[in-house]
Amino acid sequence: MARPKVHMFTSTPGEMDTNSFLIETERSIVAVDTQFLATPARQVRAIIDAIGKPLVGVIISHSHPDHFNGTQILTEGFGDVPIMATQAVADGMRGCADRIREKWLPMYGSDYPAETIYPNRIVEGGHVLSVDGADIVIDSLGPGEAPDLCVVWVPGSGDMIAGDLIYDGVHAWVVEQRSQEWIDQLEDVKRRYVDARCFYSGHGGTGSTRLLDDQVAYIERFRDFVHEGARDGTIDQKQKSAIIVCIKQHFAGFKQDWWVPINVDAMANELGLLVLPE
Repeated sequence: MARPKVHMFTSTPGEMDTNSFLIETERSIVAVDTQFLATPARQVRAIIDAIGKPLVGVIISHSHPDHFNGTQILTEGFGDVPIMATQAVADGMRGCADRIREKWLPMYGSDYPAETIYPNRIVEGGHVLSVDGADIVIDSLGPGEAPDLCVVWVPGSGDMIAGDLIYDGVHAWVVEQRSQEWIDQLEDVKRRYVDARCFYSGHGGTGSTRLLDDQVAYIERFRDFVHEGARDGTIDQKQKSAIIVCIKQHFAGFKQDWWVPINVDAMANELGLLVLPE
């Protein structure tokens, strides 16, 4: 039996630089995350069709819409495909999908999927999906970058689909305000998955455990910039602008830099700092 093969697709910067994954087994395909907009979702679907094997499952790693909006496009025509997520991920999707659609629909119009397809199979962390004799492990890490973040381990190939546990060359989304929990998860995954051959990021590229270390360093340095830029527990708009400049200069070339001002506000709140209005 051939070992499973992971295919990675990355959307454009305007589509959030989001990665989707196809785990190809001997006779089947399992998808992990389904894109933000219809255009990249159709591109992932085209890869499925080119491979020529049936889609037998979809795993949603967490409840941010750039990872679940395109599910209908990927699954259409394949029958009753199991769409798997933990209960926390499913609840998070239901809590945000309609609200975020209202925000982004005026900008993206018909390219924003009109309907959210929710998980139809709730799984526990540690669930093992067996496909054509290959095991696919859904490992729930708990709250961190998202209310619940799952990574997908493919022991037969040594591939770790880390999703948004890792951002590689892309500014991380720290809006959830759980930076220490995120760091703890990175260190836990590094310790437990010593056999991982390749780590796949949720935004960016692939690599070794160095990606985990780089993500820890990013979060810590971002936190330091915000903390050091405050004075007497507050950040005025001039100080905020200076923090943003420092972050963008330090992480020069990182994509999605429009997230940085939002992240500064979130990190300040997490640290108990008050950002003063204009």
